[in-house]
Amino acid sequence: MARTLIPITTVAEIGTAQPSATAGDAANDHYLVNANVIVECKNTSGGALDVTFVTPYATPGGVALADNVINVGAGAVKLANLKASGRYYTQSSDSYRVWVDVTSNSWEFRAYAI
Repeated sequence: MARTLIPITTVAEIGTAQPSATAGDAANDHYLVNANVIVECKNTSGGALDVTFVTPYATPGGVALADNVINVGAGAVKLANLKASGRYYTQSSDSYRVWVDVTSNSWEFRAYAI
């Protein structure tokens, strides 16, 4: 399965135009090339949906860290700030990408580096 890239737009001090959204791809899921971002997650469906930022890490004692599952209401937008804890999301087995899993195509994503 080849995951679909969510491109990252750098936000400039003098302003940056809003980038085009990446449409949801439930068949392949998504990835980001950097965890130091804010991800805009827009649910375009008529019901609530979950978006999951996959966490592959465990504590030094072997306790697995839970994935970050964000519930977004129908037609709503939520922002996910991965910057502070980004290292917990990177997949060492996949070029340190951040995996974003969805179960519906009813999404629009934008990612911003600040």
